[in-house]
Amino acid sequence: MPIRTRKKKSKVYTRLGPFTVPTLSVGASVTLVAPESPSGGSWEFVSSDDYIVNVTGNQATAVDDGAVTIPAIQQAWGSYDEAHATDFLLIGPAQSTPVLGPLTIPNKQLCDVSFTIVAPTSASTGAWTFTSSNPMVISISGGNVGQVNGAGTCVITATQAAVGSWSEASTTCNVTVTPRTNTLGAFTIPNKEVGVSFDITPPTSASTGAWTFTSSNPMVMSIVGRRATTLAAGGVTVTANQAAHQCYSAGTANASLTISMVTNTVGGFSVPDKTLCTPDFLLSPPVSNSSGLWSYTSSDTSVITVSGAYGHVVAPGTCVLTATQAATAQYPQTVASDTVTVTAKPNNVSPELSIPGTKSVGDPPFTLTHPTSLSTGAWTYSSSDPNVIAVTGA
Repeated sequence: MPIRTRKKKSKVYTRLGPFTVPTLSVGASVTLVAPESPSGGSWEFVSSDDYIVNVTGNQATAVDDGAVTIPAIQQAWGSYDEAHATDFLLIGPAQSTPVLGPLTIPNKQLCDVSFTIVAPTSASTGAWTFTSSNPMVISISGGNVGQVNGAGTCVITATQAAVGSWSEASTTCNVTVTPRTNTLGAFTIPNKEVGVSFDITPPTSASTGAWTFTSSNPMVMSIVGRRATTLAAGGVTVTANQAAHQCYSAGTANASLTISMVTNTVGGFSVPDKTLCTPDFLLSPPVSNSSGLWSYTSSDTSVITVSGAYGHVVAPGTCVLTATQAATAQYPQTVASDTVTVTAKPNNVSPELSIPGTKSVGDPPFTLTHPTSLSTGAWTYSSSDPNVIAVTGA
């Protein structure tokens, strides 16, 4: 126990605080710290045996083992009397530093269970303490139990206390904590047609992290949240991103698909055969699911010409009329055709050509009267035997 003494003088008694000198072993040094005092008097430190502890100023060095007292003497100052405080030391023999084996702690993953830190091998029996340079990564409780708290790297320090002839010793180990790898299942999206909306199903995952989805070509397929809408034909890749969450790292998966035009079912395209002098006729398009504009062409404009959606008969013959529906964002171009024959109208001549009366050789020439006819075509006449009746002129 510290021993406090004072010299009896006619001055004020100086009440000192405790004076303690740390335990020393041979060869060790320490800086002496004076006890608390209300006086401003100067301090002097001495040793009861300089062969055991040598004191120079406020530095004490253990020279040999044994027992010694170290008085701290404060000189009188002002109205304060001189004061003494003493501590007793037992100096042990010089200590050796134990050679420590390696401190080995495997790297960890997030959500790993708590683990016991195994102290390194040592010839000393001093008590072990363990500390972490970053408790946000690994904290230590219960003396030697590590708890994983977050991703990162920290340094675990194992310190063995001094005991007997062994001094304090320590060693370290770096430990890295990483997120668990997020292994995603297959991510597939079937091919789609233009104009379809659907919800994207993410791949399977052990993590519960939030999903986000992006389209490589928003002009082909747009995505809002998990809702995808096909807008045009083409290829597109959908990327599914899962955010890091708790134990698991972030994950990414891609799915490629083809957006195609919608199959357009077109009804029949039929144009009745025509005869000459038929008025211009309107071409009616086939029934179609598409809203694309229709256009028409003729394979032989010497038979039928086309203007807009109207056909015009030119001459007898056969041609192919083709109806083409323009592509839209949803439907491809569609083509339908029909073969049309143009014939001349039948000319019903009535009555038949007749020559009144019986003719005799030498009768004067007579005029032939043509039958009635719907046509305005010019008439010509011929005789099967010019030696009986000869025909001249029209």
